[in-house]
Amino acid sequence: CAFHSFLVMGWCALSVMTSELFPTSIRGTGMGVCAGVGRVAGILVQYVNGAFIDRPLVLLLTAASCMMAGAFAPIAMKMPDMTDKHLSEIPGKAIGEGDGQATHKIV
Repeated sequence: CAFHSFLVMGWCALSVMTSELFPTSIRGTGMGVCAGVGRVAGILVQYVNGAFIDRPLVLLLTAASCMMAGAFAPIAMKMPDMTDKHLSEIPGKAIGEGDGQATHKIV
């Protein structure tokens, strides 16, 4: 029961931190894309696991490589630091800015 509590708290914290990466105007789209990519990855990982189940070292190295890639992705992609910034602020220029219908381009 305690393990499940911490597991749920961890996923909730991850969802909050992920949503804070996106400006308010595209937060729903950004979270939807992240959720979709996560679901597709969850499906694909079953095939990888099945292919490498007889070779545990290759499976371990594949899993470790994927985790390291995910850990260093924000650094490699130069994610902006949003500390002490209003959530509607975004680096870069919005499409249609000034006409009251601004949408942000996901790069």
